[in-house]
Amino acid sequence: MPPTATVDHIIGDVARTIYSSFLSKSRNGAKVTKKFHSPQTPCDRLFGDLRVSTESKEYLLRNRNEQDPLKLLHEIRQTQAALVSLSTEGSLSQEQQIDLEEFLAQLPGLWKKGEARPTHQPKPTRTRDYRTRRDPFEGDWTTILEWLEKTPDATASSLLERLIERTPDKYDSQHLRTLQRRVGQWRYIMAKQLVTGSTST
Repeated sequence: MPPTATVDHIIGDVARTIYSSFLSKSRNGAKVTKKFHSPQTPCDRLFGDLRVSTESKEYLLRNRNEQDPLKLLHEIRQTQAALVSLSTEGSLSQEQQIDLEEFLAQLPGLWKKGEARPTHQPKPTRTRDYRTRRDPFEGDWTTILEWLEKTPDATASSLLERLIERTPDKYDSQHLRTLQRRVGQWRYIMAKQLVTGSTST
């Protein structure tokens, strides 16, 4: 058997074992009914497992009762910051070396900052300068500009009415918002040219 097939076989066995641990099956003739167990933490599942000894369960219970979730979260964040520093051959910054009380004081406002993990790197945003759909006024925009040059105060509604009269099978009222935006952009460019004297757009 090839090594990859062996790995796939092992992964399949593990997946089936994990899957079966979350449900119980009952058969009534040819009908099989599957019932998933209620959600539980891994610790709770160990408590309910008969294969785990009483001593181990008592140890787990004592250990769980002594844990402080917020302290654990702080330790996780500090460890993450330390790993980031190691990967960048640096050292923990003063901001990263905060004590537990200061960390807890910052928790209520962390959601405003987005992702709080030290390993998180925000993706740079790029301004879209291309169309995502076809220009609905392609082929007629030159005509619209001619109308605007003759009557600069024409509204987008009146321009759309003229377009519908001209090509009723191409335009309808759904194009009004797009035309309003395009006319607004044209007026902005014209106003800018009047102020700056520039003909560039």
